[in-house]
Amino acid sequence: MFSHYLKVAFRNLWKFRIQSIISIIGLAVGFTCFALATLWIRYEMTYDTGHPDSDRIYQVYIKDHHGNFEMTQRTPYSLASYLKEIFPEIESSLTIESNRFWGIQSEITVEGMENRIWHTRTSPHFADIFDMKILEGNPDFLISESYQAAITPGKAKDLFGEGSPIGRKFTSYDREFTICALVEEWPFHSNYAFDVISAIRHREDDWDANWATLIKLRKGTDHQLFYKKLYGHTFEKQSKTFSQIEILPITEVHYKDMGINRNVQFRYLLFFGLAGLLVILSSLFNYITLFVSRFRMRRKELALRLVCGSSWGRLFMMLSLEFLITLLFSTVIGLVLIKLVLNYFKELSAIELGLADIYGEILIYIGIIIFLALFVFLLVLILFRKKTIQQSIQSNKYQYRDLSLIFQLIVSIGFIFCTLVIFKQIYFLHQTDLGFEYKNTLSITLKSKNIDHLIDNISKFPETEDVLNSVFVLLPVKIALHPIIKEWEGKMPETPDVPVEMIIAQSNFCSFYKLQLLAGDFPDENDADNYVLINETAVKAFGWEEPLGKRIDDRYTVKGVVKDIYKLSPTVSPRPILFSASKDDYRDIKQLFPMENIIVKYMPGTGKQIKDKIDRMIKTDFPELNVISVVFVEDEYDKFFTSERSLLQVLSFISLICILVSVFGFFSIISLNLEEKRKEIAIRKVNGAVLASILFYFFRRYIILLLIGSAIAFPVGYFLMKKWIESYTLQTTISLWIYLAIFFIMMLVIFLSVIWRVFKTAKENPADVLKTE
Repeated sequence: MFSHYLKVAFRNLWKFRIQSIISIIGLAVGFTCFALATLWIRYEMTYDTGHPDSDRIYQVYIKDHHGNFEMTQRTPYSLASYLKEIFPEIESSLTIESNRFWGIQSEITVEGMENRIWHTRTSPHFADIFDMKILEGNPDFLISESYQAAITPGKAKDLFGEGSPIGRKFTSYDREFTICALVEEWPFHSNYAFDVISAIRHREDDWDANWATLIKLRKGTDHQLFYKKLYGHTFEKQSKTFSQIEILPITEVHYKDMGINRNVQFRYLLFFGLAGLLVILSSLFNYITLFVSRFRMRRKELALRLVCGSSWGRLFMMLSLEFLITLLFSTVIGLVLIKLVLNYFKELSAIELGLADIYGEILIYIGIIIFLALFVFLLVLILFRKKTIQQSIQSNKYQYRDLSLIFQLIVSIGFIFCTLVIFKQIYFLHQTDLGFEYKNTLSITLKSKNIDHLIDNISKFPETEDVLNSVFVLLPVKIALHPIIKEWEGKMPETPDVPVEMIIAQSNFCSFYKLQLLAGDFPDENDADNYVLINETAVKAFGWEEPLGKRIDDRYTVKGVVKDIYKLSPTVSPRPILFSASKDDYRDIKQLFPMENIIVKYMPGTGKQIKDKIDRMIKTDFPELNVISVVFVEDEYDKFFTSERSLLQVLSFISLICILVSVFGFFSIISLNLEEKRKEIAIRKVNGAVLASILFYFFRRYIILLLIGSAIAFPVGYFLMKKWIESYTLQTTISLWIYLAIFFIMMLVIFLSVIWRVFKTAKENPADVLKTE
């Protein structure tokens, strides 16, 4: 019996093979997107959940006192001890420099060989907050200025080979450390995991924000009350005012902290998961719609089986087997797709799990989806079971079919709409004016001083249009100076201080970057006074209407105003900027940052040639130069769009799948509909109906469904994308042509589907049709 049902299932799949293939592919793609996205989301949300008392451990955030308007996890060294002293709710506090948290590996030297590892430096209270098991040795690595360190077994084997690492040495941060302990690795992913750990050199009253601060609250503490108490606490240290301090549970840091280096923003992972789920639903609705239509067409066959002694249980088995085979094929193809994209996925997500763990978790997610799909499918069968076949025939058999088509239209139109808007926004950001010229430029960063000959040689290249030797580079941002302006002309007593970014604009800096002057003139290093150039945001921050000639900190005089520049992430608003050409400022900044930057502007289309020439010239003619990096400035700007490009790629692929599912869904349902209406079409032809009127009769029905789907999809899509666009400082418009283009493309798809099937049916001889009916 089972083999017979299996043959029937395969025959039905083959009979409707185009529809079956589209359903299988749609489900496979949906499984892939949903499973990978869910795996990624769960991985992000389980960081540091394995620590004992992880629900009582928090990371501290303060306002960036180096000119950033947002909260930062970089806090002063002394903040941890200060908070524990002031707040009795805090059981333990910790200062830590977790390079893993910031995504920066440390360079160490072992027996003359250079390596890169995760080296964490911490205060002596590390063991009070985190569980740490010493496998061998002693805990002296937590003693300040001990220059001893602990290492994990895996990294010890990589660096020192077999045998005990105790007593072995390595050099890091220009100091020699001795291994005094072997500590167990944490068996879970963490922002604070390490290969090597050592103590921070003890420093009294240090309020420079270069570290991370963690606190552990006492048991029974009301977290919400403590939040409010900490947020309302204000104090001043070393002329810096600290207020509105915030904390975040360490289990939420990885997916909420925007300062963590990540390839894709967490909110986009939710989009990935939702996109996969919608594709699954769209494919499932399409399959069940076709199944119900075929169920009605097979009513005579099913009735005969019941008459001949078959039970509804056996019919359920026969009908369910076809769906199970479809799910099985979808699962296999989905796993193949996951295998194909797994390396790219692991690189993009930075998930550190073994293949067995990844596939095991993915199969769980796919199994849940399959179970729910089977539940829905069996529910549909039970609903049909409760009616007689005759009642099913007499009921409104197009209602479910229409609802399914409307849902597929909503999903397809929504995906296409979102994809076009994202593409338009990214294109807009690449083409719009950022307030400075950054295209066709190359940045060379060096620690060497004597670079005049290198600059001369580069300027002689035929591809070179201009060369600038500057302390500052607008993109990529390598150096930043953020003084806090406390006094300026016209300041009101209640006006808060203004953190600004200072850029040393030496000779030709403004003309090289083509800064757009709005008022006044550009400063010059030969000016007798310390003239500065400020941007529009600085004018607003100082509250000036006529900024020219105004004094800042009794040191600078405003000589000109330029248009705002957007040199940070496109989601970050412009900050107040002072462009100074002062020789004193230049000398001061060179003492802080002894680096040189050569910015080369080259002719369009010659970037690869000039970079190859520069690389070869530095290697052969200037090997003594300490070159840090040679990068295309435009590539650095493009890094801001990693998340958007990933989202765009996924949405584009999913949109294509949804369109295929919808198109073939339309095609299949129209085919089945016309198969049921062959007699009606024949009678219409006998009564004088022409082909055009028959086409219009069917076309009108599906255009109404398209209008209903569009009326739902466009407002929802607009709401979602409007919110998304508002996160950018420079925003494109959601143009009318997007709506019209999508609507007419979908209408064309419907028209072609209808005309193909209706034309074929309408050309049949009415007499032959009526004889067979």
